[in-house]
Amino acid sequence: KNIVFNNLIKLLKTHRSIKVNDALKTIDEYNSRFNKLRDGQKRWVEDHGTIVHNYCPICKGKCEFSNGKPSEPRRMAHTELSVSRKNLVDNAYYFLIRCHKIGLLNLSELETKCDLIGTSIEPADLK
Repeated sequence: KNIVFNNLIKLLKTHRSIKVNDALKTIDEYNSRFNKLRDGQKRWVEDHGTIVHNYCPICKGKCEFSNGKPSEPRRMAHTELSVSRKNLVDNAYYFLIRCHKIGLLNLSELETKCDLIGTSIEPADLK
């Protein structure tokens, strides 16, 4: 148990919340990535004359009523991205608070890690 505990302390003291920041960056850059995907698909279809027929559940083949134009990718709703971002920050924050309460992080380290994920410390959470 002591080896695991010591390794966890070492990880918390040296790790700079990189995984959380990577996930936040992924969420924050979603629109840019989506636009590139949509524009790239549109160019490919135009340049190559790509035809994609919808699936017909009746004959189990290509639908003769489809126009052959591939459907555009669907953008994730802004509210979903906002909720995901908030949940990620909140979960990381409460994990850091638990680590502080059991002595894995001192107050200075907690403040630094909270700054890295873009949140502040609620004084009531330290009690």
